Amino acid sequence: MPVSPPTPKQTPQESQQRSSFGLAGAVLADLATVKSIGRGAFGVVRLCQSERSGELFALKQVRLTGGAPKGACREPRDTRPVPLAQARAEAEALSSAAGHQEGRWVVGLHMAFQDASSFYFVMDYVPGGDLVTHLQVLDTFNEEEARFYTAELVEAVDFIHTTLGYIHRDIKPDNVVLDAHGHVRIVDFGGCWSLTHGEGWCEPSHYVWGAPPYVAPEVHRRERYGKQSDLWSIGVILYEMIFGVPPFVDHERVPTATAARVAQWQKHLVIPVCPEVGEDEVDLIERLVCDAPDRLTAAGVRGHCFFQGLDFARLHEMDPPIRPSAKVRQVSGFDRYDSDTEMMSSSLATWSSAGDLPLAAEGPATKLAAPSPSPKEHARWTVLSAIAGICCR
Repeated sequence: MPVSPPTPKQTPQESQQRSSFGLAGAVLADLATVKSIGRGAFGVVRLCQSERSGELFALKQVRLTGGAPKGACREPRDTRPVPLAQARAEAEALSSAAGHQEGRWVVGLHMAFQDASSFYFVMDYVPGGDLVTHLQVLDTFNEEEARFYTAELVEAVDFIHTTLGYIHRDIKPDNVVLDAHGHVRIVDFGGCWSLTHGEGWCEPSHYVWGAPPYVAPEVHRRERYGKQSDLWSIGVILYEMIFGVPPFVDHERVPTATAARVAQWQKHLVIPVCPEVGEDEVDLIERLVCDAPDRLTAAGVRGHCFFQGLDFARLHEMDPPIRPSAKVRQVSGFDRYDSDTEMMSSSLATWSSAGDLPLAAEGPATKLAAPSPSPKEHARWTVLSAIAGICCR
């Protein structure tokens, strides 16, 4: 009687990999893609619905370095592969938030797994839209909106630093999303670094992680940096909330030119005089958009006069000034694009991570001028004019 060949003995790593591949197939078979809601340099995010439960999830997929040519799900085109260790680090950072009450500052992770070519993150779908979308709709934030969302950003980033023990390294409007009630959640931990071994990293000479307009000058200058770099990003976002554009973006949207402007920020920072913008707002910008030794810490920001009377510990008990509409909550609150269409921003290019070229760009900044502008519109035009190197009268 013929004897069946023995089953090859699997190593623990092979067994775990086979189990993960099986899980990938089972989970992906249950998730039906509704639409794509995000694309970055290293992956795509799709809105998916469970056919079994009807629940909505955000499914992030990143290609793995050295992965097989075809996995269980269609691979994202035009994205860079990442090492498996980097994908696992992102999953660990997100999963570490689950056990904390303050974890609501971070997008929730339900599971993470891999197949032969990609790594997947099944996350909460946060339906309130990203900050890019809300800035497009509103153009600028009023003082109440800027105060509230800057405060929530500080709390979220401080939670990432002190409780989770990571530097995010890519805080920008694209990675700040609002939940159904209008509160902040931080997404995309693909570039996070652990603080386990302290601070003091230095970027390699051939690239810088993050979107150039929001990356701190010490990072662009290849100096040693730490968690204060995330506070710079918050300062730049506050500037954008108030004036409608980031302060250092090159008018031709050239990443290297923007990086050079940030590195020499003292020469290029323009804060227009605007009657609608208070002295406290300007002072906070100047104390965040500055060199790292002079930059406010999270505790320093909480004590700043711009937030006088605001209880940071009760932010989640407050009614946010922006309440996403029912239409936004029904999956329309993000930059939209089909699989072959790039995302567009109304006022500037949407910058991808790691110093990539912008995904799309508008015409010259001079085309953004409007007849009979309001004081804030005039202030925004002053910024754009200064960036373009022209005289604003």
